[in-house]
Amino acid sequence: LQPNDDGTVSYTCKAGDDVQHHTVEKALISIGRKPNYAGLGIEVLKKLHIQNERLVTDRFLRCEGERHIYVCGDAVAEKHLVNIAEHQGRACVEHMYSSKPQNRDASQYRENLGTILFLDQEVAAVGMNELECRDKKIAYKMARHSYQFVSRAIAMNSTRGFVKIIVTNDRQKTVLGVRAVGPHASSVVELASLAIANKQSAYQLAELLTAY
Repeated sequence: LQPNDDGTVSYTCKAGDDVQHHTVEKALISIGRKPNYAGLGIEVLKKLHIQNERLVTDRFLRCEGERHIYVCGDAVAEKHLVNIAEHQGRACVEHMYSSKPQNRDASQYRENLGTILFLDQEVAAVGMNELECRDKKIAYKMARHSYQFVSRAIAMNSTRGFVKIIVTNDRQKTVLGVRAVGPHASSVVELASLAIANKQSAYQLAELLTAY
């Protein structure tokens, strides 16, 4: 990034041999977030442990060494997402008051946890990507289709975008991951999220009758 005398900002993007220069009015740099424990007084709890900036808990989200203290959300989650925090909050309350508590730690849903970016074109993803498949030595097939085949996009007259699906390279064609860019991309990956959780095939996913 290079600030200019007129208040604008210039930056350069490089993808392979393609180099593009841009000048914009404002630039936002996002570097992530981390838990903020200031003012909570946790420093007086000698048995409480912090590892990688997260409080260490058991599978019921109770602090190790201080089991009367429950933790949920950004202070314990690997991914700082609202749906994870809500899920963990419910798990904490259920364990406090239920006679038969269940393990509802959201970490078990890593494989089918969707992420969404609300840009001028929605960007959504769920499950594994191609790099993860190669790292785990999983044989896969990938298919990418234009939004021109998405009936909701056709009805909206907004077909700019694509859907990419990754499945196992066998007869079953089990759904491993889906990426979508375009209108209502989040709805596309939510369907895939259920398929991944149930270890369904691409054939079963194709049989669903959806409202656009």
